[in-house]
Amino acid sequence: MNQRIPCEIIRDLMPMYADGLTSETTNREIRVHLEECGTCREMYERMKADMEGVSQTAGKPSEIDYLKKVRRRNVRNVVLGAAGVFLVQHCLNISD
Repeated sequence: MNQRIPCEIIRDLMPMYADGLTSETTNREIRVHLEECGTCREMYERMKADMEGVSQTAGKPSEIDYLKKVRRRNVRNVVLGAAGVFLVQHCLNISD
């Protein structure tokens, strides 16, 4: 069994692969690995079944764009930080 990518790396990438967030090159490598490795293939099948079960019970689509959530949170933090700096500067200027 000649695996090009270790199972640990495939397992780390598997959630992003299942959500459709990996590139086509990464998808191809993961597919090849899953064809060769029964353990990882079983883990992926369980993960997909769990994801489909959660999405059906929650009424949400199975693909969640995690990166959009992170970006939105980061933008919010930057805006709040800038507002905080502005308020501190404004309060310091008033007391002078």
